[in-house]
Amino acid sequence: MYEDEEPWNFVRPVPNVLTVFPGDILQFLTDGELLSTPHKVKLNSRERYTMAYFHEPNFQSVVRPLADPTSADPIHYGTHFTNMFMRCYPDRVTTRRIIEEDRLSVLERWAAGYELDRTA
Repeated sequence: MYEDEEPWNFVRPVPNVLTVFPGDILQFLTDGELLSTPHKVKLNSRERYTMAYFHEPNFQSVVRPLADPTSADPIHYGTHFTNMFMRCYPDRVTTRRIIEEDRLSVLERWAAGYELDRTA
């Protein structure tokens, strides 16, 4: 679902409840047991306190499903994140720089290096 698509559902805040949105990597790690949650935040008209915390793997990490590491091709996190960023923010200056400065070639070398290490 994209941010301008309907229907989005309002989730009423519940006092003393911690809300967790699993992301793409947790979905991959758990082989779909935890689903990546599409979400967006609407600006509030009254005071509220929110803390966002994003836990990301190391940019050079390679991720495999926990239950059966051979069940799917691994994900190179830096490549996954960069492709997701460029897809979500195609008009940002950072995306233009990634393309103009051929930054994707660095990720390709990391992924190729991982493939060599894995087969050795």
